Amino acid sequence: MPAPIVRKAIWAIVAACVAVVLVLASLPLVASTQIVRTRISQELSARSGYRVTLGEAPDLVLFPSLKAVLNNVSFRRWDDADAPAVLETERLQVNLSAWQALLGRIDFSTVTLERPLLRVERVGDGFHLPFLPDRGRVNDILRAAGTSAPPKGPALGTIHFSEGRLVGSEDGGDIATGLTGTAQWETANSSALLNGGGVWRGEPVKYALLIDAPLKLAAQDASAVTVSFESDPFKASFSGMVSRREGLAFDGSLAASSPSVRRALEWSQAQISPGAAMGAFSLTGKATGGKDNLKLADARLSINENPGVGALEFAFAGPVPSIAGTLAFDTLDLGRFLSAFATPLDHASRRPVFDLAFTDQISLDLRLSAGSATGGGIPLSDVAATAQVRGGFAAFDISDATALGGEIQAGFRVDRKPEGEIGEMRVSAVGIDWAQMAERIGWSRNAPQAKGSLSVVLRSPITDMASLPYTTEGTISAKLGAGSVRDFDFAKLVSNKPGSGFFPLSAVGGGSLAIEGAEFKAAVGNGVARIDTAKAWTASDILTLEGIVPYVGRSLALSLKADKRVAPDAPSDPDSTQSYFIGGSWDAPYVSAVLAPAEP
Repeated sequence: MPAPIVRKAIWAIVAACVAVVLVLASLPLVASTQIVRTRISQELSARSGYRVTLGEAPDLVLFPSLKAVLNNVSFRRWDDADAPAVLETERLQVNLSAWQALLGRIDFSTVTLERPLLRVERVGDGFHLPFLPDRGRVNDILRAAGTSAPPKGPALGTIHFSEGRLVGSEDGGDIATGLTGTAQWETANSSALLNGGGVWRGEPVKYALLIDAPLKLAAQDASAVTVSFESDPFKASFSGMVSRREGLAFDGSLAASSPSVRRALEWSQAQISPGAAMGAFSLTGKATGGKDNLKLADARLSINENPGVGALEFAFAGPVPSIAGTLAFDTLDLGRFLSAFATPLDHASRRPVFDLAFTDQISLDLRLSAGSATGGGIPLSDVAATAQVRGGFAAFDISDATALGGEIQAGFRVDRKPEGEIGEMRVSAVGIDWAQMAERIGWSRNAPQAKGSLSVVLRSPITDMASLPYTTEGTISAKLGAGSVRDFDFAKLVSNKPGSGFFPLSAVGGGSLAIEGAEFKAAVGNGVARIDTAKAWTASDILTLEGIVPYVGRSLALSLKADKRVAPDAPSDPDSTQSYFIGGSWDAPYVSAVLAPAEP
């Protein structure tokens, strides 16, 4: 390279450095603090629509970039000078253009707020919103939405905030604290973004909102929207199209989950009784709807670890929110499912068994099906059921199911009556295998081995678990076909004659009594099952059982008669009747042969 060119290059570099130094040195003179103060205040007011007041003169930071730092900045309503500031911040920082500053202009697109405080007020739909101005560039852009010429220039710009607080304008109490994040809307035609995190009601939360075309949405048109909310008690997200053409409408993918809905309801302070809330919950699906309704197609719902698929509809316009739909489960644990609505059972507790308060706060109508299910330790298949909740009423009914080799129908409901809350349980079974049932419920001694039917109807005031055994009333009945009674040797029993004393029932065990059929009916009340009818037929004998079973104390007081079967036209033989008393406890019953009562 020739020497003249080298010298010119060196002088050019030196001249550029000198120019930069001169520019930087002159910035404090050209962009005086008073100019910065005035122009920043004007620009913030022009964009926001609020009256902006600044504290002391700003500090100018030259390196690594030109910044203005202002303290004690407030945004106030123009029409009420005495009202508290809508927004105030301890420290506000704007990134300035050095070139514009040399020209005497203040131009910025990024604002940083440190420890801001935003006052919000509750509106009719329950949300908290700040006082919204009726002027400013953002307001002008929104008003011009749908026109052919929205205002030029920046919209909101980019706002970074840290350690912010959200407080109620009514009482000044904290709604959220530790708010840190970014709000961004650069120009009228750009997307709008809000994301960050904070602390709400004692729980860390994260949030994000992205509106692809906010100007279209403001013009009652449609825009792609993505929104998410995350916390330990509850998570939710939506991604899809939102429209305001005919009111609010949305169409997209929705997801929500909670490890404990009970905890989520308590945390959110929703007006639904947490005592009636379910545990783990998750929901996904294709969501369509509007302000007052939500429909979920291809819904995937899991309640207390019971996953199902189907369709759901939510309505919010009525006195209480309502949920209706159909769900199909591969497997369903009925105990865990029903625990979503019932207070956990504690036999020593004086708490209500079932909390009906939530029935006044939500309406539920679900149609359920399951390929397999379990209830009370009994496996079921091909289950069709309904779950209903409405003002003072809750019911779960199995309209059809296969179990124990037969068909079963069952239902449980609680109803608020003038005399109090009444619970009712019904079970109807046909063609079931009693041997299977005995095995499932742990009935080992003298269990029948036969096919038959069962009917249970029980009713009781719903007070507490401790009183249920005494307040329950109803009937239990059964019929059995040909089979046997296990662990019962009839020959050993009849070998004991009156006067032989007491002996344990186990002493006549070890065998099996063949029966041609049996029937049973008992009335339940005041902690006692009173046997109305109990007969079994063998090839040669008729066994009749009478007496009471005080189930509260797990005791027995029964009379057993064994009569020889005779032809209908044959005379009876009183001497052929043998009678026995069965007493003691369920765990250790005893027997004594007694004399048959004399004929009158």
